[in-house]
Amino acid sequence: MERPNVILIVLDTLRKDVVPTYGGNANMPNLIKLAQDSLVFPNPIAPSPWTLPSHMSIFTGLYPIEHGVHEDPENGIDKNLNLQFEFRNKTIAHILKKKGYTNIGFSANGFISESSIFADNFDYFQYQHFAYLSKKNLDIVQNFLPIKPIKMISNPKNFFTLYKIYKYNKFNGWPLKKGGDHIIQNILNSSFPIPFFLFINFMEMHDPYTSYELTRRLTYSYYYDLLQIKTFPPRIIKKIRNYYMKEAEVVDNYIGELINYLKIIKQYDNSLIIITSDHGQALKEKNYLWHGIFLYNELIEVPLIVKYPKNVKINISRGYQSLTDLKYLIENATDGKFVDITRGKAFSESWGYQLKVDKLIREKDKGRYGIPRKAIYKEGYKLVVNKFGNIEEFLYKGKEIKPEDNKDVLEDLLNELEIFKGSEKFVVRKN
Repeated sequence: MERPNVILIVLDTLRKDVVPTYGGNANMPNLIKLAQDSLVFPNPIAPSPWTLPSHMSIFTGLYPIEHGVHEDPENGIDKNLNLQFEFRNKTIAHILKKKGYTNIGFSANGFISESSIFADNFDYFQYQHFAYLSKKNLDIVQNFLPIKPIKMISNPKNFFTLYKIYKYNKFNGWPLKKGGDHIIQNILNSSFPIPFFLFINFMEMHDPYTSYELTRRLTYSYYYDLLQIKTFPPRIIKKIRNYYMKEAEVVDNYIGELINYLKIIKQYDNSLIIITSDHGQALKEKNYLWHGIFLYNELIEVPLIVKYPKNVKINISRGYQSLTDLKYLIENATDGKFVDITRGKAFSESWGYQLKVDKLIREKDKGRYGIPRKAIYKEGYKLVVNKFGNIEEFLYKGKEIKPEDNKDVLEDLLNELEIFKGSEKFVVRKN
């Protein structure tokens, strides 16, 4: 049988509510046009609010609790990072390789690089650093990350090096462009054996958005803001929000260029094209900037637009779509079966901080933020429970509701979470 090409595009950090096909205000005409040939799944849920565990779920079809590659409240990601390599022969790339596909991957995300499981079973995989840094300059910046900016630039030689890096990046369009333009040019200048699996992670939607962020301990600065140790100025928050919307327009241009290329090489009709995101981004709606830690809608409700080969349309049932089922969707589509991945419920999980946190953060946190959480969506309801069994969110159609007024629904959702957490040490019900 003639198998379709598979094109999986992850617009890293794109939240659902800004996408125009979901009623958002971002300027994305190419995505709107693609959606006319596609299925727009209404309720996609990311299994995690950050990159690594979510991509593992996309590639393996497993929730983070099942594959184990996620953050740890005490050890950050260090403890579980190497678990990813236990799944080398269980990914969608491995399955497609066995079916005769040529696998090509491009990524601007450091977690999705040649040294990760995501490059396994690929005939070609290229990691494009999102800030255009050379290996030498990248090492320099990495050495500065734990150091406060005033110490970092006190040496004139260091300052001059950083200034050159900053000017070079600005010349190349940073921060609006974070490597995606290089990825697109590489694709446009290539030819792929048929059938091919093309995986792309675009980082444009991802932070940082401003030089203010870049001149600080990047990840820590978001923790510091959350804990009110050192908050982002309002003018910077406004600028970040504006840049976030501009980034949507940038990635939309990439989508337009890619679709046009597929039509030129006459592979558009015979391609399965999936456009989604691994997680969203909080922009201070709930006093939180960044992603990870929490399970807010802004962090785990993502877009999912699927163009089947020959623009085939199928009926979508009511319910939710988990990114964990993309592997199942792709597996079936490459065998000529076009399936609806909607289920009656979907889950998402978070375990706390992504990095080992210093004493200052631990002292300020007091166990409020860097703790495990689980969420369930079912029949319009959403429930988030933390490791102590405390309810953090209880919503119906996005609106807060009271547990005492919805006891039967609450009991049902708690039972679902109890089954989902399995043998994991996690308190679903507060004693």
